[in-house]
Amino acid sequence: MRTHKISDTVTKIQITPLDSNIYIINNTLLIDTSTGHHVALIKKALDTLGITHDDITCIINTHTHIDHIGGNHLFKNAKIMMHESAKTTLKEPTLKNTFSKYFNTTLKNSDIHIPLNDRDTIRAKGTKLEIIHTPGHSPDSISIYMPDQKYLFTGDAIPVRFDKKLSVYIKNRETSKETLQKLHNLEINMLLPGHGKTIDNPQQIKELLNL
Repeated sequence: MRTHKISDTVTKIQITPLDSNIYIINNTLLIDTSTGHHVALIKKALDTLGITHDDITCIINTHTHIDHIGGNHLFKNAKIMMHESAKTTLKEPTLKNTFSKYFNTTLKNSDIHIPLNDRDTIRAKGTKLEIIHTPGHSPDSISIYMPDQKYLFTGDAIPVRFDKKLSVYIKNRETSKETLQKLHNLEINMLLPGHGKTIDNPQQIKELLNL
């Protein structure tokens, strides 16, 4: 488990390579919550930041795969936000459409309290976040853009790990091309993916958005 303070606004928690990265915005909003398997490690990470589970009032999930939403239930005070199309998966979750079959777990309650749509805007203690619908990895995938710092949280919408087959990320190639075209127009200082390292190299960001 590692925590990394990216800026005064954003902290990154890495539990294991299989768990999604957890990003904390202003110690109140989470982007993704990992598998939820490692409760003690998540608590330890929060302790290092001087906060508790109860301080988290909002969760934005980038998509409905279990490695990104499995820990939602740990944050009792949080309102859950996902793309509106995630309702379809959550209404009838299966081992396949939530990727649960790969993580030896089943989905706990992850109702959507606030459905999101493309170009919605959210504020977390004054920090502006813009929602971008970025399907391709899954129909309900979103990315979150922080325009003030030009950060882009991509979930699994972009294949950032070159040790993995492209098919791990891209389930619909044509839709993924449209997604990359949408992101290509953004001014991006840093990519913050669902797994692996953050990327702040301009050339590498450009190459990823041209896959």
